[in-house]
Amino acid sequence: MPQWEPWVVRHLYTVVESDPQYPDYLSAMKDKLDRAQEAEWISTVYDKQIRTSDDIARALKASEPGEMLIVDLHGAAGDDGAWLGPHADQPFLNLRELADGTLGAAVVVLTNCEGAKDVFVDEVHRLTGHPVALVGHFDIARMWDTTPVDVVNDMLYWADGGHEEDAYRAAHELLVEKLQFSDQWWLAKWIRA
Repeated sequence: MPQWEPWVVRHLYTVVESDPQYPDYLSAMKDKLDRAQEAEWISTVYDKQIRTSDDIARALKASEPGEMLIVDLHGAAGDDGAWLGPHADQPFLNLRELADGTLGAAVVVLTNCEGAKDVFVDEVHRLTGHPVALVGHFDIARMWDTTPVDVVNDMLYWADGGHEEDAYRAAHELLVEKLQFSDQWWLAKWIRA
């Protein structure tokens, strides 16, 4: 009988968010990760508090192959690239500033992003250079929306650690078949190398 492989999770989250509903969302995500670790779906959680765009660059560069990378930050995308920042009023990091192959993650979960989905998809593809499951929220920020917690739960439950294609299938099933708003707000995308 095959052995279950737990995930390594790298969770990046802002600590300078002013939205009064953000602490409830963050608490729900952290609680889900704690319970998943107790259930041995996760072997290690790297908890990364983000205050500046430099913190973001360092945390992304630290990602390792096979990890699930959860990015609870502000995001925006347009003709000038995809941007991540700790707060809407602080400097953002343009992902184009990072070198090709910077991300080792097998799964990337982006929350609280606005703008062109395709730009985020292209940037994540460039930054990984290998097959990756991308799950993201690409509409006006909704801090009360705990869908990312449900998506992360399903990916941890249904996929062995480092198995990006199984994680994608779990996210896709939840977002498209159950919640039915992937086209409007969410994207579950399997990116081939």
